[in-house]
Amino acid sequence: MPNPEGHQKINLNLDTLEREQTYEPFTISIQGRALVLVDPKEIDWKDLLDIEQPVQFLGHVFSSDDDKAFFKKQNFPGWKLDAIIEQYTRHYGLSNSGGGVASRL
Repeated sequence: MPNPEGHQKINLNLDTLEREQTYEPFTISIQGRALVLVDPKEIDWKDLLDIEQPVQFLGHVFSSDDDKAFFKKQNFPGWKLDAIIEQYTRHYGLSNSGGGVASRL
């Protein structure tokens, strides 16, 4: 197969790359409504670059804009937000050490 720009060797072809491991969606319930939080590894990389604080991450994890808007209208104590983040990161196998976004959650 010809490769882009005449390079002789392609080390990683993103056009054909498939994920080796996938996870079931992480779902929370609030006010009787189920909200699905997507796998963080499926979030567009450009969105991840904009995250400076852990709570900003929540702006990118909901599976729909309706779910995100609904969540933002809810009032609950910070310890419940901590529980969401802790269980979300555990569910998706994110590390709490290192230098990536996951380490700041």
